Amino acid sequence: MLFLSKNNTIRQDDIYVVGIGASAGGLEAINEVFDHVPDSDNVAFIVVQHLSSDYKSLLVELLAKHTHMPVEEAGHRQRIEAGKVYVIPNNKELTIQKGMLMLAEKEHDKGPNTAIDTFFQSLATDQQQYAIAVLLSGTGTDGTHGIEAIKKLGAENNFTVDATEDSLAFTTENLAKYKAIIFLSPTMDVLGEAEQKAMENFIQKGGGFVGIHAATDCEYDWPWYVKLVGASFLSHPAQQMAKLVVTDKNNIATKHLPATWERKDEWYNFKNMNPDVHVLLKIDETSYTGGKNGDNHPMAWYHEYDGGRAFYTELGHTDESYSDPAYLQHLLGGIKYALNK
Repeated sequence: MLFLSKNNTIRQDDIYVVGIGASAGGLEAINEVFDHVPDSDNVAFIVVQHLSSDYKSLLVELLAKHTHMPVEEAGHRQRIEAGKVYVIPNNKELTIQKGMLMLAEKEHDKGPNTAIDTFFQSLATDQQQYAIAVLLSGTGTDGTHGIEAIKKLGAENNFTVDATEDSLAFTTENLAKYKAIIFLSPTMDVLGEAEQKAMENFIQKGGGFVGIHAATDCEYDWPWYVKLVGASFLSHPAQQMAKLVVTDKNNIATKHLPATWERKDEWYNFKNMNPDVHVLLKIDETSYTGGKNGDNHPMAWYHEYDGGRAFYTELGHTDESYSDPAYLQHLLGGIKYALNK
């Protein structure tokens, strides 16, 4: 999504400020932007990325590999200069006032992460016709293809699927209509405090949960959810082929798979891994580049949690996943576990 001011006629003697917002898993999209942006003497770039409060960002070092412009962490009361890229420091709120970057301590609560919204609002107010905002939602389209595939699985296996992007659907009354919730690659903070309470209540009453791919790339500051989904996203290399090792051949989600399953996907590294889950798939880090979890690098798991049941698969970023019979059977097994079927 791209927002432009009404007056978008560029004058060489003016500095235009481009704000770029992205989720924690949006590094690939950010890099792609700067791979194609030429150096400029009348444009400054400011990158605001949603990150967990305890995550040390390496964005300055990583982004410097994709642009010839200087890349630096934003400082408090720092004057914006054209031809530079500024990155929000971790655990800070960033705004612009009179052409200067202003930092404040991030408030820690369970509400949505508003760092991007806060920055974009100040950017528009302060820079007016010289403000440009770019919101990166990621490079995958797994949501559209995934919804279609899951609805088809439901029609073929006697369960009904409703899909929504409205977090306000998470009320105790509404969730009581369902047996399981699927998080299909959401990113950032998706639920407010009231909606979080409703979801906790749903699981505590025996509800099921299925997390797909980027379900670990959201709600970093909600400890209950991190334990439910089983881990938090740390990083990922470029999409590539890799070997997955089946660690449980008896489970409904993996019994159809070969002992070693080779496929292409976007492979996550994890932090805050819940040691109490039952692992179904691990990835062989010697079969690809960029793995950071070593020999114990789970990719799919399940567990009983706080009265309910949860299944997570890291797989499913690529469009091709949702026409792959082996993947769809794997996902169906996880859904059946969550439904207790």
